[in-house]
Amino acid sequence: MVQKGGLFAELLSEVESVYEPAGENRPLTSAEIEDLVGLWETWDAFLVQLVTAIAGYSTADSEHQVLIDVLLSARYEFSAALAGQRVSRDFVRIQFLNAWKRLAPIFRKQLYSAGGENGLGFLAFFTAADALEVFDKMGPTIGIEISRQGLLRLARMLDSKVGKLRYVPDVDSRLRNLLELPRIQERNQSLPLPEEPGIDLDDMKKEPISFFRNMFVAPVCAESLPGFKEILKWKVPKKNIERYVLRVRKVLDGAIGQLLAREQISKSLHGAFREMINAMAWQESCLRQFVVKNRKLTYLLSYNRSSVGIMQVNERVWRGLYDRGRLRWDIRYNALAGCEIADLYLRKYVLAGQKEPALDKDLMVRTVYAMYNGGPGQYKKFLTREKKKRHFRSDLLFAEKLGWVRSGKWQNLSRCLLGG
Repeated sequence: MVQKGGLFAELLSEVESVYEPAGENRPLTSAEIEDLVGLWETWDAFLVQLVTAIAGYSTADSEHQVLIDVLLSARYEFSAALAGQRVSRDFVRIQFLNAWKRLAPIFRKQLYSAGGENGLGFLAFFTAADALEVFDKMGPTIGIEISRQGLLRLARMLDSKVGKLRYVPDVDSRLRNLLELPRIQERNQSLPLPEEPGIDLDDMKKEPISFFRNMFVAPVCAESLPGFKEILKWKVPKKNIERYVLRVRKVLDGAIGQLLAREQISKSLHGAFREMINAMAWQESCLRQFVVKNRKLTYLLSYNRSSVGIMQVNERVWRGLYDRGRLRWDIRYNALAGCEIADLYLRKYVLAGQKEPALDKDLMVRTVYAMYNGGPGQYKKFLTREKKKRHFRSDLLFAEKLGWVRSGKWQNLSRCLLGG
């Protein structure tokens, strides 16, 4: 049927009910989970290519925001599902279809702008992605699955030069441009680190000079990672922690100052932003970049092994935006990353469309933290919890730290610093 804007056709089909063998809903084995993680990582690499390809054309601010939201939401959802052991066999398929529903209108609009040598490739991709959505709606009998090879074929429709969809920790300038983040000093390559890195504090007393060389394998690390003595400075002392706290607060103040110097946040909000970052660092890490485990000094790693350092930056969510090695070993870099992430949620979500005179600064700060902790999807969810007074424990704990920061009760840090 020819209509304004295109040619439409109806597809009628009969599908049979699906036979689901017993045990299909059984828990996934460790090998199956490992395979699903690998598939999701390929999907994430593909999603990066897709959103950056769309962003390469002239898009409105609202469309730009959708690209950011789709990428971050997919990453937060997977990180939470993996931590909670809720990853299902069709997790990637569901994420693909949900992402395409939001991206398709933008892609369709930009399709005609592509032109050039790959206009047909863009058209082929659009047709294939739409077909996957249609077949999925027809029922599970069709047997739609998202595979690594299928994602690679889709990626090559967007760019014929794509060799592999690589899931690597390297900083991707396209992603920093997408989030409108300025260039920061970066290493030339990822730093190869052991699975369980750490500085042996006993051996250190015997041969202190050799440690920096043994801990950091790649010689390029000297360009941007802190030296061995610098790392030891951030080991929490067993007593007299006041000076340690002052030094860490100075690091946070430096990172906050760098962020505010970009002049993207109204001066009237500077005080609230400073309080927020200090409370976040307190809540997330108890102002620690490093901890001692089994007589080894290592970077602070969250209980679910996803987030690192003083600002507990989630390595999977922020892959490509920050240098993984520096997030782990450089307290100043980690602090700045946390400030940038908080600033993103503040400006792109909380402040978007709001008039400052009517802004509740306390609610603003607590909303930003909810998203910092759980992703963009927490924006509306937190406001609903606030309205119903049914807060998560993390909401209440952050509010407690925020109150302590505002009243200057820094002595309360001893509860977690000396106890943890």
